Amino acid sequence: MQIMPIRYQMLQEALAGYEKTGVPLVAYDGKSLQPAGFGDDIGIYYVIPKIVHAFGLSIDQAITAFYIGIILVSLALGLIGSFLLFKTWSGRLVALISLFGVALYSFRVGDVYLAFTYITIAIVPLSLYFAHSKKLSTSFVIFFLLAGIGIGIAHYVRSHTGTAVLIFMLSLVTFYLRFPWRKRLVLIISLIFGILAVMLYFNILLDQREAYLVKNQPNYKQTIGKHPFWHSIYIGFGYLNNDYGLKYKDEIAIRKVRSISPSAIYFSEEYEAILKNEVINLIKGNPRFVLDTVFAKLGVIIYFLLKFANIGLLAAILYPKGWSIEVAFWNALGFNSLFGILVTPNPAYLLGFIAFATIYGIVSINHAIEHGAWRDIAAALNRIRLRF
Repeated sequence: MQIMPIRYQMLQEALAGYEKTGVPLVAYDGKSLQPAGFGDDIGIYYVIPKIVHAFGLSIDQAITAFYIGIILVSLALGLIGSFLLFKTWSGRLVALISLFGVALYSFRVGDVYLAFTYITIAIVPLSLYFAHSKKLSTSFVIFFLLAGIGIGIAHYVRSHTGTAVLIFMLSLVTFYLRFPWRKRLVLIISLIFGILAVMLYFNILLDQREAYLVKNQPNYKQTIGKHPFWHSIYIGFGYLNNDYGLKYKDEIAIRKVRSISPSAIYFSEEYEAILKNEVINLIKGNPRFVLDTVFAKLGVIIYFLLKFANIGLLAAILYPKGWSIEVAFWNALGFNSLFGILVTPNPAYLLGFIAFATIYGIVSINHAIEHGAWRDIAAALNRIRLRF
């Protein structure tokens, strides 16, 4: 399993801290105790050390087990949802091949970015199946609750990996379902409750971690440790060759902050505020460069859309699914494209977009099949044959 070297090192330190203290999310670097996964999303720094202790695995085995496990579970749920949703075996075969394909593609990308794919595959087909049932059942409500828990967990593995799925589900409830609003609210509350339950759990873990470090590590200062935002956007302007010294490298942002405030702590609020101001100044002072960069990134995103939705885009035009389903998909695709537009359009950051594009293609092709596409293709081929 491919994983960033710095992330692997931080996982080793998280495991060492857990073994030394018994407190989750405390890291030990051989000299001092510190927050595990500082500046990164904390999910894997909690789960993987737990896997090591629960099953007696090495850190490498636990990493592999975690990532293979989540992709296999998501594939199983995605295929169950697809086979329930689609009525023809040819359509199910399209889903089977496409979901395995995007899962394999994502696995090759690796690391925490897999969360983009697994949460999308696991939830979206089942969401569509329940939405098509057109009745509010107990299983429908339970699914929304469990989906909320899944979205919450995905968020802690990689920030906002589940946000597009949340947007998709809320769009379905708002625009597609024809339930009275009190029934729709039951679904929304179940979904939000699942997310909040996960957030509450991790907040408790973080409070316990901070309390332990304050008590046991001399001179420890409490930290926020959230995933950086403006840092990523600032270096994202280094996507194209430029005369501003910008490159997609962490040290570029660090150097800029140090030139303005040498004492600013890495990923602190001051650090992020400085880079936010630099981004705003860049947009105001160099709008053409900014637009050139954005449109260059959009070109790559369109390429991924064409590659993974492929003939599903043509099917969507020839056999319209209805505006409410389209709104749900394009809202999700639009959100997931932001990772490529604001930061960089590499496959890792766009796995959520790629997964949604793939499922959009699957759904569009199946809708076409179920509305006579094979018959229409056969008729067109017959007309061509008669002409010649």
